[in-house]
Amino acid sequence: MRVNLKNTFYHVLNCGVERRVIFDDSQDFEKFIELPGKCSERLQLDVWSFLLLSKKDHLLVKTRQENLSRAIQWLNISYAGYYNW
Repeated sequence: MRVNLKNTFYHVLNCGVERRVIFDDSQDFEKFIELPGKCSERLQLDVWSFLLLSKKDHLLVKTRQENLSRAIQWLNISYAGYYNW
């Protein structure tokens, strides 16, 4: 069971399936960078810092509600929809 508290910092790591590339070019990086602001507005999740690599990303986030899983799911689905399109 994942700990899910409000007003708490978390380090979140996402990797591509089978360690595949998830960011092909600068346009992909730029698209991903747009999403945390939208996530903050919608789901009360603040992204304090991030590191984007071609095959994974690291996020330092702070929750304002007990919804870390939902917020990260929204972020990943939003980017995956863009990337797969």
